[in-house]
Amino acid sequence: MLISHAHYDHMETMETIRRITVAALEAEVPALVSGHDLSSNETWGAEPLQVGRVLESGDDITFDSYKALRAMNPDILITGHPQNLLKGKLDALWANKRPSPLALAPGQWKKTVDDSAAATR
Repeated sequence: MLISHAHYDHMETMETIRRITVAALEAEVPALVSGHDLSSNETWGAEPLQVGRVLESGDDITFDSYKALRAMNPDILITGHPQNLLKGKLDALWANKRPSPLALAPGQWKKTVDDSAAATR
């Protein structure tokens, strides 16, 4: 599991999957091992995590999950920060418009996975 930054909204669900090796940049380690978002955003603590690998800028990271992601065909993608997911779409959702305004366009999932894989190289 790779964490981009140690804010409470990223840390809170990590406690349920903490048996996975956590890799994080050195600057994020104090927040992860203490269970406290050390930014101004913290509203509550989280279960402290053991960091199995401390990353440095330029380290190579291999993700083995892209094969599984490419085999999926989800209808809706909900991002880590979904504030924009519903922007301008609530009226259509309440009206039960079909297809759903949240539905992925054909080919959008493949492009999302491919873009993510390319960005991690």
